[in-house]
Amino acid sequence: MKIGIDLDDTVVSHTKNFVLLARERGHRDATENAVRTATFKARFSADDYLSLKNTLYGPMSVSAEPMEESVDILHRLARGGTDIFIISRRTPSSREYALDWITKHLCDSVSPQKVFFTERDEDKDGVCASLGVQIFLDNKQEVLRHIALARTFPVLFDCFDTEKDAPFTRVRNWREFYALCAR
Repeated sequence: MKIGIDLDDTVVSHTKNFVLLARERGHRDATENAVRTATFKARFSADDYLSLKNTLYGPMSVSAEPMEESVDILHRLARGGTDIFIISRRTPSSREYALDWITKHLCDSVSPQKVFFTERDEDKDGVCASLGVQIFLDNKQEVLRHIALARTFPVLFDCFDTEKDAPFTRVRNWREFYALCAR
């Protein structure tokens, strides 16, 4: 089986670093739960939010924690013969940090040759098609809307359990994703 996995906020958790950056920028009430909400994110102008994201995805991303159980489940899938590809939208200037994170946490499961970066979310479908990916996991519905259902099964990673009405198969954690892949 070939699976494609988004990286940021699917395998990598930027939440703790987001809290740190928000507090540095004067948002003393920033907590892990608060920064996940659209209301909290709306406090930032588009430019400020982009700047914050660029900082998160820069050198700081190498210190980000894995999503709970993501590394263990990916190792288990790889040992079982699953071909795992990371397909992530990253700016060219942040790609080396993503590769450093992958090398640090996933070197037994994902080789650098199986990591693909795109400029736009909609480009992930073309990567899935060229690799023959059968299942693609991403935390954004906007991305999954671009995945061609005829060849790739899109799965929404909804670890905060907020997307109950999503038109996609949804998993809330990595154990659920493993069970889905096992079927």
